[in-house]
Amino acid sequence: LRHRIIWLVECAFAHLGDQCHLAVGMLSNVLIHRSNQNDSAVKLAAVQALSTIAYDPPENFISFLNQPDNLIESLYILTNELEEVDNKAEPLSLVQLLLTTFMISNEYIDDDKMITSIVRPLEQIWNSSVDQYLMLRSSVLSILRSVAAFGKNHAINLQPVTLPLLDHALDPNNHEHTFLVADSLDLWLSMLRFSTVYDSNWCIIFHRTKQLLQQDLEHLKKLMLITEGYILLGGASFWNNHSSSLELIMKLIIGNISARGAMYANLVLEALLKTVPVEGTSMLLNSGVVATMLRSIAETYNDEDHCEPYEVINMYLTIISRVLLATPNNMRIVAAYADECNNFGFCQVVDLYFQQFNNLYDPPRQKLWTMLLLSLLLPPNLDFICSTNLLTTFNFNRILQCSLNVLQEKATLTPYSVGYDSEEETLTLHVGNHEFLNNALSAKDPCYATDFRAFYLDAMRTFQNTVDAAHFQNLLQSVDKQLLSNLDLAVTVK
Repeated sequence: LRHRIIWLVECAFAHLGDQCHLAVGMLSNVLIHRSNQNDSAVKLAAVQALSTIAYDPPENFISFLNQPDNLIESLYILTNELEEVDNKAEPLSLVQLLLTTFMISNEYIDDDKMITSIVRPLEQIWNSSVDQYLMLRSSVLSILRSVAAFGKNHAINLQPVTLPLLDHALDPNNHEHTFLVADSLDLWLSMLRFSTVYDSNWCIIFHRTKQLLQQDLEHLKKLMLITEGYILLGGASFWNNHSSSLELIMKLIIGNISARGAMYANLVLEALLKTVPVEGTSMLLNSGVVATMLRSIAETYNDEDHCEPYEVINMYLTIISRVLLATPNNMRIVAAYADECNNFGFCQVVDLYFQQFNNLYDPPRQKLWTMLLLSLLLPPNLDFICSTNLLTTFNFNRILQCSLNVLQEKATLTPYSVGYDSEEETLTLHVGNHEFLNNALSAKDPCYATDFRAFYLDAMRTFQNTVDAAHFQNLLQSVDKQLLSNLDLAVTVK
């Protein structure tokens, strides 16, 4: 009879109007209060009824529940009592639905007692979910991800329970956990993006990124987002502990991934070179990653079969810009790598900057490219550039035209983005501290921090004082007078 009453309440709930709070209170009491009359079947029916209501909850739904923390505890107890896998999964699904309603209504998300009651039993449920119950571990990960998305300091408080579970789930030797990898990465990323503190606990599982990428590139996107998150959160401290792993990761993927995957890899490269520009540059040069990029650039320049699209080549050119601006003395090394490519050399690299400038559609990177081109006119690069016959009147004109374009650019500069697709939209919601860290790092980036007007004027002044006066006048006389007039106007107007 009780089972049928619960079924009738579920069916009639939409028509209860002002009395719906009585139905919600009754259903939660069935689960909370111990009674011989409420066997597992009755409680399961109450779970199903509450789940139906929670999918489209009425206003003030949370306030209708009796003792939500005790309700969640009762749902975990019921999970342990039930025998069938599908039945055991239903109380856990209701817990996740309740967490969603907590977030929407902004209820309990700051309640440490509530968070503890939600998280503490999950480790036991995980450990007991073996053999035919293994699928329940996916529900555990989903609940933890929902708690992490509450923000505040919960991501840090989750570490003692969550990081060992993630390490276990992502172990490549645990083949039975293959189905958990995607959910585990989602949880890992969510925790990173809501964390405000980097500590040694995060080091427990970073080695799994390298292992998963060595296995295959199926989860490249999420692993790149996670790696970027580590760099943003941990900064130089993370680099000091994991530089060798980052080197191996970059060597594994650069040149071996799709154009879409390269956009995600570029998130990591840009974060790295903005965080530790000199050290990151050294790693990319010494590991052969820059050489790999230049080979790909050469293949595309020569239109070879299966070459990478210009979308990727432009990313590589941006990374090389960062490398050479951070460490100008490495220009000869980069040029030597380029000269080793078939039918290609550093002159062609510079030519590509000019060719692709207007195809970049990215003002911050256009600024970065132009800063590199202007740096060719400055010591210590000038002697080398003169020896390669790159300093022609044609190239000088092109450098000035690029400079004018940047000086006239009025668009708001925005951080590098990979855009959106259906898969990652769930990953970019509620980005939490990640957005703050990214913006803070971008504020120090040459793309944003450098006053280009001052950079341009200083570069031209230094160039004029360094080269032979007759040579400078010859170059200047080759420039279109309208271009010179526009440049004068652009540097005058602040």
